[in-house]
This record gives sequence, C-alpha cells and structure tokens, in this order.
Amino acid sequence: AASLDDTPDLIVVSTFLRAIQTAEPIRARFPTAPVETWPVEEFTFLPPSLFIGTTFRDREPQNSAYWRAADPDLHPGPGGESFREFIARVDRVLARLLAHPARFIVVVTHGYTIQALLWRLAHPGRATDASGMAAWNVFRAPLSLAPTASVELRGPAGGPFVSGPILPPRYDSSSPAASGAVRA
Repeated sequence: AASLDDTPDLIVVSTFLRAIQTAEPIRARFPTAPVETWPVEEFTFLPPSLFIGTTFRDREPQNSAYWRAADPDLHPGPGGESFREFIARVDRVLARLLAHPARFIVVVTHGYTIQALLWRLAHPGRATDASGMAAWNVFRAPLSLAPTASVELRGPAGGPFVSGPILPPRYDSSSPAASGAVRA
C-alpha cells in the first residue's frame, strides 16, 4: 500500500484468505477504489486434501514428481486444476485486464499466477502441451517472488510491459528475460 502513489482505478483480489488480508492495507489507504474478486487464485496442482497442515518440505517430493511428469492434463482432484486449466484461466484474466477500461488496476494474487501472467505476455498463444508446461516451468524458475512482491503491468495504450523488482524496466517477448534469463 505504501508503495502506491496514486489511487487505483480498481483493486482486484483473489478469493484466497491470504490475498484478501494482503489487500486490506491497500483498501484502507484507498477507500474510494472499487474492489472486485476475480479468479486469480493460486495454481493448486497437488491434491489439497492430502496436504492440509503440511510444509513446503513435506510437499516437495510430490511437487517435483508433478513437474517431472509434465502432464498438462493431470488433475489433482477437488479444489485443484490441471496446468492446461490453469493457463486457460490465466488467459481469461489477462484478456479481461487488457480489455478493462480502468487505467490503473492493482491485482492482489499469488506467485504462480503472477509468473503465468508474465509468461503469457512474453509467449502469447504458446501451447499448453507437455513442452509448453516444461517451458513455463523453466521461465518461472528464476522469477522468484518474495511475499508481497510487486510487479507492474501497463498496457494496452503503448503495448503491455512489465516492470518490478524481479524484471527489467521494459519487458517484451524479444528481451532476454522472455526466454527465461533475468537481467539485473
């Protein structure tokens, strides 16, 4: 909230409790900004019912196995989605963001979702088959996001670009970052 200089035209929030709580200081600082809940939840690719109360370390073997399998249609069951479903959801969110009349939208979301939005901006229309899934996993690996990290997306007036602490000031599909390398 403190890093925002202007009142957002719109605040978009995930339904996940941690995103709602993260948005509270923004909402308090900008009480006149409209708030909407959009489907910008985190990518849940492991069966949620099997991992209640677990740590990242507990989930790591299944996490690694999931990415090694590279099956874009593997569905974890209730409460989750396949990679193909996730990217389709991200594509719908990105289209909605780019078509929205608001000029300044703050989206409070999650790491994988941010990384997927960046990937789709860099590689629009990339297939969500096994090779696309592997490419996304390589793309996102160096884009580590700290809790409450911010990434700025602007468009479509001058074309979408992305800036923030993890990316170069201008980001487009021809930049080295688009292929997975991140410049300082």
